[in-house]
Amino acid sequence: MDVKECDIVIIGCGIAGLSAGLRLLELDPSCRIGFIEARNRVGGRTETQNIGISSESTAFPVDVGGQWLGPMHKEMLSLVAWLGVELLEQEYPDAPIPTTASRLVECAYYSFPSLPPEAEDDVQQFNVFLRDSVEKMDPTRPFQYPEAKRLDALSAAEVVDAFISSVHGREEIYFYLQSILAVSPSSCSWLFFLFYVSSGGGVEALGDGEQGAQKYKIKGGAGRISQLVLEKLSSMKDVQTPLFHFRYAVRLIEQSVDDSSASDRVGHNDYQVAVTAVSTLDENTHQIQYFTRRVIVAVPFTICTRELTFSPPLPECKIALGRKIRPGGVFKVVVCYPQGTVFGFGICRALKDLGFVHNIFASNVGNYPSLVGLITGPAAEGFKKLDDSAKKTAVISQYASMYSLEVRPVACVIRDWTNSEKYSGGCFAGVFPPTSDATFASNFKALKTPFGRIHFAGTETSEHFYGYMEGARLSGLRTAAEVNQAL
Repeated sequence: MDVKECDIVIIGCGIAGLSAGLRLLELDPSCRIGFIEARNRVGGRTETQNIGISSESTAFPVDVGGQWLGPMHKEMLSLVAWLGVELLEQEYPDAPIPTTASRLVECAYYSFPSLPPEAEDDVQQFNVFLRDSVEKMDPTRPFQYPEAKRLDALSAAEVVDAFISSVHGREEIYFYLQSILAVSPSSCSWLFFLFYVSSGGGVEALGDGEQGAQKYKIKGGAGRISQLVLEKLSSMKDVQTPLFHFRYAVRLIEQSVDDSSASDRVGHNDYQVAVTAVSTLDENTHQIQYFTRRVIVAVPFTICTRELTFSPPLPECKIALGRKIRPGGVFKVVVCYPQGTVFGFGICRALKDLGFVHNIFASNVGNYPSLVGLITGPAAEGFKKLDDSAKKTAVISQYASMYSLEVRPVACVIRDWTNSEKYSGGCFAGVFPPTSDATFASNFKALKTPFGRIHFAGTETSEHFYGYMEGARLSGLRTAAEVNQAL
């Protein structure tokens, strides 16, 4: 076993972990930091792949993970500017046939059939109800929301069913909720949903469109952000250069109960925490152990409480949250078409009848017109059952019928972010289901509360912009401040 010492171990090299490390070195250049990451890359739930197109000699960057920022994401926008990365505005092209139909879920270039009048009225009234409900939510204190425990025991589906009588209206709202949460509305607590929307800045901020959370994308891919932060951390002058360990998964975190017993408890003088990690390539022969003063756990909460062993064990309130939180399920699909392709108007169908993809964005990969699709929640579960060839066929066929396409795509990339994605624990983020014991309302503060010398980062620990890159960034800055003050 390779044994090392440092001041702080950061577990996870996504935006949260890297932000924490960068801020810690800004606050204390002499701080010795060790990063441990189970993947062979940085970025966490953001990932940029270079894809080849047969007629081209160079590959093009494509975001297969999180990729968008909104105007309210101030810390991420500041980081992007500091790194010198260019922002591009997400296109929202008009449909070829104008329509007054409700478009709660973005499908670029597509004209939906109009909803029946009673369904349209239901949707509009629900939007007013949702806005009014969200305005009452303080995302730092969801447990103080009126009737918090009762609403935590209700699912979002139950609330929708009670409010909306028309079948088509319910379907429209179901797809809207599913596209935001990446789970079935029946699997989400209504209190948690109100928190999620409020945390993200409100109904308008969470939506698609120019004022929403999908306003900007990163030139060259969102994965560049973490890669550039890694390069900064590795080349900063007059600071202690961090150590990075990729393809190592942490299995055990031991901490002393008090300073006097540190040597006996952890087995190494002057350090109060021991972190043991195993190689993801060969855990039987390659292990590392860090003796350290503080630990920042910057992995998804769904992973933290299920894959890591803590000694002494985590408090019951954290265990309860980990036991109940459910991963969202998403497939991201990027399909590129020959240069000059025009997306026309094909079969006009309701969202539920189109196919697996229910959220589609316009894009360009190089000079190739492209469609970025999201398959979420129950649709993702069904899509997951298909083999790779059938998955591509299903998406390409859906786009051909929607956009009257006769040309074949030049590239198709499908990325699985369901709970089978080992080190993310699902996407977009963990979701709390309705529970009779009001798990979310009762234990909310435990998400971010330190446990002894162990601190917790990650977008699921953020009171603001939960589920977004901004939330991850904010959590990293928070834990850096906690650790710096403690040391």
